[in-house]
Amino acid sequence: MSAELESTLKRLLRLREGQSCILKTRENTRIEFKQAFNFGSMPEYARTMMAFANTDGGFIVYGVRNQPHEIIGVNTAKFDAIDPAKITSFLNSHCSPELHWEMGTLEFGGALLGFLYTEPHFRKPVVTTATCGKELKEAEIYYRYRGQTSTIRFPELRLLIDALLDQERRGWLQHLSTISKAGAMNVAILDTLQGKLFGAGVPFLIDEGLLRQIKFIRKGQFTEATGAPTLRLVGEVRTVSGVTTAQVVQRGIHYDDLLTAFLASRPLSEEDAKSYLRESCHQMSAYSPIFYFVRRAGLTPEQAAEFVQSERCGLRNTRATILRRLQGNQLIQPMSTVDSSVDIGSRPSASEIEKRLSGTKSLKMQRSILWRALQVSPDLVQSTVQSAHTKALLEAITHLDRPACLIHADTLKQMALNLFGTEFQRLDGGAQSTFRKAAAFLDEEINKS
Repeated sequence: MSAELESTLKRLLRLREGQSCILKTRENTRIEFKQAFNFGSMPEYARTMMAFANTDGGFIVYGVRNQPHEIIGVNTAKFDAIDPAKITSFLNSHCSPELHWEMGTLEFGGALLGFLYTEPHFRKPVVTTATCGKELKEAEIYYRYRGQTSTIRFPELRLLIDALLDQERRGWLQHLSTISKAGAMNVAILDTLQGKLFGAGVPFLIDEGLLRQIKFIRKGQFTEATGAPTLRLVGEVRTVSGVTTAQVVQRGIHYDDLLTAFLASRPLSEEDAKSYLRESCHQMSAYSPIFYFVRRAGLTPEQAAEFVQSERCGLRNTRATILRRLQGNQLIQPMSTVDSSVDIGSRPSASEIEKRLSGTKSLKMQRSILWRALQVSPDLVQSTVQSAHTKALLEAITHLDRPACLIHADTLKQMALNLFGTEFQRLDGGAQSTFRKAAAFLDEEINKS
């Protein structure tokens, strides 16, 4: 735990005057108290953590009895034994974009308190992607009001949307202002993939060693406060000598590139595949098709994990999840449920599949019909499924077994590629998360040895 985070929590906690273990602090927009951590209550914790992410961040503090808020502390051994990977897996399965959080302990009031801290998200709102009990409902947005978490109201939702639009507007104004001051003739465009600069006279090359040290702006992050700086050079700019030919260096790789490289079976050199694997750690979501790049790089999953570990790059939570995936400790789980008793025949026609789907409003039944259809005739599914059933189709994919994925690999990948081109941008945040997991599932089943 950082000293800054420790200082923040201590500042938020106050004892009653003359009391050694009774808190004056009440639950508020940044603190919620729990008596003990129980993984069975994870839906409740996740709801609160999402609400904190959608506001100003906050702490769930464990070891405080309710009414009055008496400090009783936590069982150190039990709290330290909590597996952060299980928490991360649960959160990633139920919300998007991914939460950034920390856990730790703090000595206060003569006892040891445990806590989960959630950072305010830079790209709000965080949306629930899967229903879980009474606490989490798919597609809902939770917001932290004074002392309680509830579904967001319209005024607060409007504020989040306006803030997001304002963030992008200010970013563009900042760039336009910079261009205006420099003069259009003095502004150049940097090709981060090849390390070439165009627009300022003759294109020149940037040394690969320096290129590795340049931090580039990422989509949606335009300010020093919320994202990477527009452009920062770390190190000295030196003359490049002995350049005889232009060499393409894989940089500026984004999720679109990671996904389409796998779905289109793009041929990659071993070094390019390593670049793609490395860049997967820089994505907001850890659900990229990593095993295709492991194979193209000629690595075993163990060697790939060592490679990612040695690079020490990327977003902390994303990189940690990718390491667990490479080590086989976090597999993509089937999303929602299917009814295994559903029967659509051995070779249904496209019209029969469409009729069955249109004849039911049950998402589980639609998912089950598509699951069966994918097992026997995925080519028909590809040609008949409507936009309204996209999410059910993506969930159905995650219920296929490995033989089915291997037998129909080309058709399934082409179908996912088509959906990415036609439907992905129309999907809400939760459905986009479902798409990522479905694609990662196919990669895991097809390419993981």
